Amino acid sequence: RSLTVEQGARVGGGLHLGDALSLGNVAELKPTSDGFQARIGGTSAISVSADGGSLHGVWSSENLVTTSDRRLKENVVPLHRALRMRGHAEHTDAGSWVLREL
Repeated sequence: RSLTVEQGARVGGGLHLGDALSLGNVAELKPTSDGFQARIGGTSAISVSADGGSLHGVWSSENLVTTSDRRLKENVVPLHRALRMRGHAEHTDAGSWVLREL
């Protein structure tokens, strides 16, 4: 069986599919025990669950990608303030401290 929609469709109350959502024979979105997995050309591309997810294969980005975890940081202050505090505390030039730390 198949359903063809030419102009668009609106589904109220949710859309429930069987085993997987296939986009031709190129891509597939399939539920897993705790999330879903997207496959492209038969190869797993991304897995997503309530705890996070995984990218599979080689990915690229048009922009810089950064990560930061605030839970791993302590005493975060602007750099100019940290240099000033460090320089006064040690009675040394703040610039030399930066070079030592690098």
